[in-house]
Order: sequence, then structure tokens, then C-alpha cells
Amino acid sequence: LEFRRVLFRSGNAGIIVPDSAGATKFWRFGDQVQSLGAHTVEGSSRTTRPDFCVLPSGRIIAGLVSSTQYGISTYYSDDHGVTFAALGTTEFSNDGNTKDTVCLEYVDDMVVCVLGYNAGSKKARVLVSLDGGVTFGSIQHVDGYPTPRTCVTATGTVLLAYRSATQVATAPISLSAGIGTAVSSASCNGAACIATRDDGTVWVWGMNASAAKAFDMDIDASLDGGITF
Repeated sequence: LEFRRVLFRSGNAGIIVPDSAGATKFWRFGDQVQSLGAHTVEGSSRTTRPDFCVLPSGRIIAGLVSSTQYGISTYYSDDHGVTFAALGTTEFSNDGNTKDTVCLEYVDDMVVCVLGYNAGSKKARVLVSLDGGVTFGSIQHVDGYPTPRTCVTATGTVLLAYRSATQVATAPISLSAGIGTAVSSASCNGAACIATRDDGTVWVWGMNASAAKAFDMDIDASLDGGITF
């Protein structure tokens, strides 16, 4: 699970996850990681790894895969994640590549999205919204990139982390050319995660599972914005 800043001034954090009851919930946290409660985004848990971003206005944009699982549905909250309302849905063609994972980032007045999947051999789709997450256009639809997660570097570059064989691979996303050349880092046979710290360093986590260890992770860091780890 990944924490993202929700309230810019207070630094409070939140996570968005599907729950066992079949809904997608947004959890808010206060000081000392004290839970402020879970609030329903959508009454569906079809999105294995949903995501959200925060606009400069403080509005939270939550992203889930659409009901067809080929597109994206967005929800917004203007009260720090207490209540959510539908914002928009953008569907794409039924090509057999259903999605179950959403990555959302706000950068340069745009909402950038990666629609992907957690398992199997399918395609990932890179999207961009110019209207605050209401509608999205597709800029790339390519094979690979399982368990995607994204972050924005201190210089405004969107980085994509994903599982590649037994490692985490990290690549920049260009809104003109799509996903760029990847570099490999932490060991990974499960899910990949990535985050940019306030000091500008980029951290990647590779989740691992084995008979010897039920759960562990490898962590690598980059001091040059994700060029090397």
C-alpha cells in the first residue's frame, strides 16, 4: 500500500483500497498515522489497485477501472476524502486487454494515468486528461508493464515502476512518446511500488513472496531523479 499526501498544509495522508465487503474505500490518516475513518468511493471492488491524486485546489481525484474494465472512471472529493461523487468515465475499445490497476498523477495542469494489470500478459494504456480528470485521451497502448505504479519527480517527470521478470523496472513517461527506456533495480517477483521523497530522492520497492519468507521487500533509491538506482 502506498501513502500519498492528501492535505498539502497539514501533510495528512491517505490510501485507497478495495475492501472485503466489495467496495472501494478511501482511508484518511491524521497525526501518528491515526485513522480518521474509511469513506466509500464506489460500491465495487473490481479495481485491484486503485489510485488517487490531489489537484492544487485540494480536490482529490480517485481513479478506478470502468465497469467494462477497458476504461477509467473518476470520482472527486472536495472535503478531504469524506465524500466522493462521480466525475467522469472514458471507455476504450474491447480488445481483450481488461485492466485492474490505475495509476494517477497530477503534473503541469494535467492528470496522467496508467491503466494496467496485476497478472498475466496484457497491455498497459497511458492516458492524459486536460480537464481535471473528467475525460481522458489515450497516448499509448503497449504490451507488458505488469503491476504498474507511478510517481512525479522533483523536476516534474512522471516515472513508471513495474515488475520486469524478477526485478523492478523504472521508466519515464513522455506525453509525446509514451513510456521510455527502463532501468532495472530492486528484486521483485510480486508488485512494484515507487515514490518521490520531499528531498527529491526516488525510492522503489519490490515485493517478494517465497516458501521461506511469506512476505518481504527489496528497496532501492535514486539520487538522480530515477536515471540510476
